Amino acid sequence: MDPSYGEAHDPTRPAPEAAGRRVTLFIWSFSGGGVEKMTLRLAGALLGRGFAVDVVVFRESGPNRKHVPPAARVVVLRRRWSVAGLAWLARRDAALARRLVGLRPPAFLRWLPAFADYLRDARPDLVISAMPRCNLVAAAARAVLPEAPPTILTERNPLGFRLEREPGYARRFGKAVPALYPYGDALVGVSNSVSRDVEATLGLPRGAVRTIYNPSWSPEIACRAAEPCPHPWFADAARAARPVVLGVGRLHPQKDFPTLARAFVRLRRDWRGEGPPRLVILGDVGKGDIRDALVAIARAGGVADDLDFPGYVENPYAFMARAAVLALPSRFEGFPAVPVEALACGLPVVAADTPGGQSEILEGGRFGRLFPGGDEAALAQAIAETLADPPAPETLRARAAEFGVDRSTERYLALWREIAGRPDDATLAAAPR
Repeated sequence: MDPSYGEAHDPTRPAPEAAGRRVTLFIWSFSGGGVEKMTLRLAGALLGRGFAVDVVVFRESGPNRKHVPPAARVVVLRRRWSVAGLAWLARRDAALARRLVGLRPPAFLRWLPAFADYLRDARPDLVISAMPRCNLVAAAARAVLPEAPPTILTERNPLGFRLEREPGYARRFGKAVPALYPYGDALVGVSNSVSRDVEATLGLPRGAVRTIYNPSWSPEIACRAAEPCPHPWFADAARAARPVVLGVGRLHPQKDFPTLARAFVRLRRDWRGEGPPRLVILGDVGKGDIRDALVAIARAGGVADDLDFPGYVENPYAFMARAAVLALPSRFEGFPAVPVEALACGLPVVAADTPGGQSEILEGGRFGRLFPGGDEAALAQAIAETLADPPAPETLRARAAEFGVDRSTERYLALWREIAGRPDDATLAAAPR
């Protein structure tokens, strides 16, 4: 590969046959988040349908690197100075470059020349990008390059909500998003909540942003759920004696685990039954770490010995299959995979009714209790009610299966056929290799 944009992870492996169509999935890195997991599930489904798949990243690091399908090709972009990226853009569209200039050139431009080189050499038939940084690079390339293929920009979080409430996020993306997103051939939100938010933020008519749910369910979940769980609190005797409340997500302010910790203190204070519950929170400890604050809340409430942080785990499904309830207190989400995966394991879910797809997953409370975001008393009550009267596991598993990989993949392919102006062309839905 051209060293100006990176190298394949395994350059000795033959590239997919030229007769096959190539889809580019563009993400930031292989970190342990839901975006990366969902993208790699989509990659596997596309490969299974005969497409060649490139996964293009800014950084190759992260725990999900090992889960890249063997047949997918990994391309790592090499960044340049932002001013070099701005100069590259200005040579092709001076007016657009001027629109993007603020106090300093937007940081995402440092990857634009490398992505353009990749498009020139790989000549993919479709680009699907995720999250603002990648979306902006892909949209800028689509705006100025004749050879750029149809491009689908996917927004995974409520855009306007974040622009309004997170000053740093607004500084990085508030100017560039409205300038560049319209250059995408299609905009996709991963939930109806996200789609309507993006439309309102960009002043688009209702329906301009399509909704395609994340491919959150797959048959492998049940297989991995049956594997042993290494944590002693989830052993059969231990969990029968004392149920475990489970939280899953990065220890980051977005996930609002302090509300869960305070709710857990209330739950234990008001507990009248046998075997008081424990709380386990799975997830990376990274930027925005709030572990010390959670421990302090638990210690002040006298329950610190019953709170544990195993960190990132390779198989969260083994925990989900043995927990008593999953609590999702997030301030906002896009379409969180965690509650779907929990339902797939037969685990009841309690979720904050905040911006994002949680309410859609639980169908307004039909498949799990919803509570007002940030309300620790309501969360404690919802957990207690769920522990006392859990829904039938088979009902939860059936609901999870509605968010499968095949359904999501077909909707992306149908959208591709539409934006290519060939809605009835079956060759855009299957590609021989």
